[in-house]
Amino acid sequence: MSQVCITYATGDDLEAMAAIESRLFSRPWKVEHFREAFARDYATLLVAKAEQTVCGYVCMYCSADEGEITNVAVDPAFRRMGIGTELMNAAQLEAREKHLQQLILEVRISNEHAISLYNKMGFVNCGVRKNFYAEPVEDAALMVWESKEC
Repeated sequence: MSQVCITYATGDDLEAMAAIESRLFSRPWKVEHFREAFARDYATLLVAKAEQTVCGYVCMYCSADEGEITNVAVDPAFRRMGIGTELMNAAQLEAREKHLQQLILEVRISNEHAISLYNKMGFVNCGVRKNFYAEPVEDAALMVWESKEC
C-alpha cells in the first residue's frame, strides 16, 4: 500500500466521505451534511488519502476551548493499517493548535475496537448517554481527552 497522508478535506472529498459514511453507519451523514460542516468556520474536516483515494476522515466542531469529534471513519478496505490512529493524532494536533482544552466524542458501547483506539489516544470514559444511537438503539460511551498544553 502507498503512503497515507492526512490533509484538510476539500470540497472534492465530500462525496467520498459520504460514501464511506453510508457504508459504515446505520444513520449516516449525507453529502449535504458534510457540505454544511465544510462551510462552517468552526468545523475542521480532515481526510486520510492513499494516493488520491479518500480512505478515512475525521470531523471536529470547535467552540470556545472545547472540540467535539462528530465523525471518524476508516474505509473497511484500509482498516488495521494505523489510519484511525493517524486521524486521531491529527485531530489532537489540530486541537492543540487551536488551544482547545479538551476533545469529546461519543461511541457505541459495543464498538470495542474504537474504544480501545480512543483509550490508546488518551481519551477516558466520562459517562454514558442512554439510548443515544438508533438502528439499533444503543447507549453511547462519552469520552474526553484533555490537552496537556492548556
